[in-house]
Amino acid sequence: MEANSTTVFKNEEITFRSRPRWGLGLGVGVMTWLILMIAFGFAIENLPPTPKPAGTIEIVFRFAILLIVLLLIPIWLGLSVGRGGVCIFNDDGVRLIRGGKEVFCPWSLFSTSGQPVIHFVQSMIGKNASDLFELPVNPAAVAFTEIRKNGQTIANGMMVKTAQFRFRSSELASLTNFYHVRTEDLASLLLHHGRLRAKAPVVGSHAALESAVCLQQNGWMTISLTRLRFPQVCCDCRNHTTTTQPFRVLHMTGYACIAIPLCEMCQRTFQRAFRRAFWKHFLMFVVSTTTCGFVAGMIVSQGQRRFGFPEIPIIFAVLAGICGSFAGWFLSKSMATRKVPAPVELHRYLKNGSVTIRFRSPQYTEKMREEIQM
Repeated sequence: MEANSTTVFKNEEITFRSRPRWGLGLGVGVMTWLILMIAFGFAIENLPPTPKPAGTIEIVFRFAILLIVLLLIPIWLGLSVGRGGVCIFNDDGVRLIRGGKEVFCPWSLFSTSGQPVIHFVQSMIGKNASDLFELPVNPAAVAFTEIRKNGQTIANGMMVKTAQFRFRSSELASLTNFYHVRTEDLASLLLHHGRLRAKAPVVGSHAALESAVCLQQNGWMTISLTRLRFPQVCCDCRNHTTTTQPFRVLHMTGYACIAIPLCEMCQRTFQRAFRRAFWKHFLMFVVSTTTCGFVAGMIVSQGQRRFGFPEIPIIFAVLAGICGSFAGWFLSKSMATRKVPAPVELHRYLKNGSVTIRFRSPQYTEKMREEIQM
């Protein structure tokens, strides 16, 4: 599709099917039902007594109506949240359809420099949701973006605000992936075809870079990453590479992933050194806490006749080792990070789409400054 997009789009449309999120919808529905039931019970307990008690039929009728309402609201809300969507690529642009509303984006909207930022949400069971992402947009094409309902345009430009697409600024758009396609692939396809097929020229990136980058002391730079393309060289060894590695940066939703050029050799070298430092500190911490627990158990067991040595020292050692492993895991990560610093350091990702970043290689920082000033 990337190689022959012009021919394909003239002959047919490319459709990405809906991907409903029934798990999320079920969770929202159950939580809503619990909240409504608690509120209903609280209201019943605090109602003033009626002078004339209601009859049995009237009571059953009231509770039946309330039960239907308390069930219909969570079901409706769960279906609304869990509903998927359809994404259609055609010759004119992209159609994002969900819940009776369609957002039309011309290809010129994505005809700009920059890169996508993928957002992830931490969950209690260890899985990550990567449905939310941000893309740079061409300010000159914002006015041609439309919301359509039943074939009629109901909003356009900065007024476009739906669950699948909204503008955060004239240069930044936030999208949600409701479709059967990986979020990283969808973001890359939108930017690729926007730059390749746009009927409007790409907005010059130099002026945008000048205003989007703030150089600070000690090598730190505050960068609007959606307006910046990194040089195609490894940020550590500075050799030419097309390989990137996603680096995490904290965000209010969990964390965001930013792809930065890093060759495979540097990735393996860094991972090997980091793991070695991590496990070294972790084992030392567990052994130390286990030994301290055993010694404390020996002190406590002195004078005990029926239940003393070696039972109490072993129990103390096991408990201390378990507690030490939990604390040691986080402490070892922190110590390994200080001992083996990553090629890139990132601060918190801000709402305006900028992040403070610093590279371990001063030469790469200078190369980025040269790119900005060109």
